[in-house]
Amino acid sequence: MAAVIPPAPGPDSPPPAVASAPEPPEAPRTYVGAYALCLRSGRLLLARLAPGLTDAGRWTLPGGGLNWGEAPAAGVLRELEEETGLAGTITGLAGVYSRAYRRTPERPHRPVHHLGIVYTVEARGDALRHEIGGSTDRCAWIPLSDLPALPLVPLAAFGVSLLSPQSPESS
Repeated sequence: MAAVIPPAPGPDSPPPAVASAPEPPEAPRTYVGAYALCLRSGRLLLARLAPGLTDAGRWTLPGGGLNWGEAPAAGVLRELEEETGLAGTITGLAGVYSRAYRRTPERPHRPVHHLGIVYTVEARGDALRHEIGGSTDRCAWIPLSDLPALPLVPLAAFGVSLLSPQSPESS
């Protein structure tokens, strides 16, 4: 009797399940997200983190974690629509954010290395829609002159640092 060999997994198949020991609760993890740097008429599009989250009430770039197997370019456009109601077109790669967050009394969570792929995105549409039941609760076009007084998460501060003072959009 011939042995039956199962077909090889396809390129979109998830990896095979592998039995492993559970991670200890303090094991560091890596979080990969994609974020939109959207400028329009001297204003930057930002989203406010929802209550109950670390950094609640602070402002960030629209974006977030990638789903397993999701291309970062697709993820940033999905997140832009989820958090603001706007569609967008990627116009470039602005930069890559990288920061390790250790467990501290102020941040009593598992250590995480946050990698954020920041794209320049041209947002389409005018009517903003606030996310309901998600990681953000409000979105707004913020004048660049108001950014220094706004409570920003480090990722958003990184995004602001990528804005070129010579850019016609930032004037």
